[in-house]
Amino acid sequence: MSSGSTCIPLHNVCDGQYECVDRSDEILCRLKDTTCPQNCLCLGYAVLCQKQTVSFADKETYPFTQIALNLVNISQELQKFHGLIPNVMFLRYDNSGLQQICRSNFPVALLQLIVLGNDIKHLSSNCFGATSRVSVLILDQNNISCIEKLSFSGLSDLIVLSLSDNPLVALNRQVLQNSTKKWIESFHVKSFS
Repeated sequence: MSSGSTCIPLHNVCDGQYECVDRSDEILCRLKDTTCPQNCLCLGYAVLCQKQTVSFADKETYPFTQIALNLVNISQELQKFHGLIPNVMFLRYDNSGLQQICRSNFPVALLQLIVLGNDIKHLSSNCFGATSRVSVLILDQNNISCIEKLSFSGLSDLIVLSLSDNPLVALNRQVLQNSTKKWIESFHVKSFS
């Protein structure tokens, strides 16, 4: 590691003390004892898992902040899986066969949730529970036909909500009630049946 043009000894990297002015000697240290989940690719705090059954080891929590699962079958229950990834800020499930996402105990650090091409049909009242920090929620192509009133209750930071390409028959006015302090800047619903 170097600070500008000054090099520091390797034994000073990840020792808990900042030797570099820009603190780069301690940046990725939480990863040194973390193994990348089987069948996934990891780079820094990001994980990409594709076309496999994925199992995150139950004995540890992961420091990852970004996880993308594409055509992946998660071997754990969703609630248990979310308990293993408390630091995740960006979570994406593409074509992963999810049938239920409501009350899944999403990580409290979560800022962006993208769920595309799954088999979710119903969003119940207070579906997203204590995920108040989520500002982007994309639920496109999920076969959602029923959204109960107050489904998005508690999403006080929500700015973007997309429900495109779902077979929604009607959208209750109270769906977004009590969900946002701010005006939602982007709300997409295409192809009402």
